[in-house]
Amino acid sequence: QEIRREIVAALREPDNPELQLVAVEDLQRMGIKDSFSEISEILSRRFDARVQSRLIALIAKCSTPEAIPLLFKSVVNDNREVAKLVVKALRGRESDVPRDLVPLLSIAESLLQNHRGPTWTERITLWKIGRKHRDLHSVIRFLIHAGTEVTSGD
Repeated sequence: QEIRREIVAALREPDNPELQLVAVEDLQRMGIKDSFSEISEILSRRFDARVQSRLIALIAKCSTPEAIPLLFKSVVNDNREVAKLVVKALRGRESDVPRDLVPLLSIAESLLQNHRGPTWTERITLWKIGRKHRDLHSVIRFLIHAGTEVTSGD
C-alpha cells in the first residue's frame, strides 16, 4: 500500500512527465485495481500527452466496471490524438460498453476521425443520451463543439 501511495503521489507531481511515466510503468507491473479510485481522480488533471496516453491504455485494460465511464469522460481532451486513443480503447472494450452508449462511441469516433461537427441527427442522438446519462454531459458538450474550432477557421 505504501508503494502504491508513492506511485500515485508521483502522478500528482506537476511538471514532471518523466517521473510520471515511471509511475505509470510501475502501475502496469503492479496492477491498477487497488489504485483505481485515486487514478480516476487525478486523470482529469493536465498531463503530458505521453503520460496521459499510457494512463488511458492502462485504464482500458482494467476490468473494473468503472473504467468504461472514466474512459468516456476522458474523451474530453485538449489533445485530439489522446481523445482518439480513448475512443480506440473504448472500441477495444466495446463488449463492456452499455448498449445505450454504443451510439455515443460511434459518434465520437466519427467526429474525431473526420474533424467535423455533428450532424443534426447526431445532435439529437447526443441530446437523448445526455438526458439519460447526466454524468456524461461534458462528453456530449465536447462532441457537439468538436468541429467548431475546425470549421470556424475554414
